Amino acid sequence: LDLGALKEAVTTFQEAAAQLNLQCSSDMDQYMDSCNEKLGLVERQFLSQEGLPGRKWFKHILQAPRLDLGYAAEAFPGIQQAIDEGNMTLGQEQVAVVVDCILSAADLLRPTEQELTVRHRREAAHQSGETSE
Repeated sequence: LDLGALKEAVTTFQEAAAQLNLQCSSDMDQYMDSCNEKLGLVERQFLSQEGLPGRKWFKHILQAPRLDLGYAAEAFPGIQQAIDEGNMTLGQEQVAVVVDCILSAADLLRPTEQELTVRHRREAAHQSGETSE
């Protein structure tokens, strides 16, 4: 399997999460509502509308019970199931599903245009010695 896109997507998500962490910790009063909303919604981005192969009722692409282990959780269950079955075509399809979900989650975490504008105004005011916007 080619996991290059998956590795890149995870890195993109990590960068977006770091940006959100910086934003939320730098000015909690300004961004508290936005941070809470993003953190509350990000998990939903890891759900696949189609569900897992052969188990459409399981929607989470990062973890789900294995087919043969009852409720024991498995990471990247669609990818792992395809590998276990020796179906690399399905495995690559599942990698693409996971990549799409992770990139959607990263997009959700990134600052909005409005948040960036406020941040740039504050930084400019700070650099010029002003104390208010």
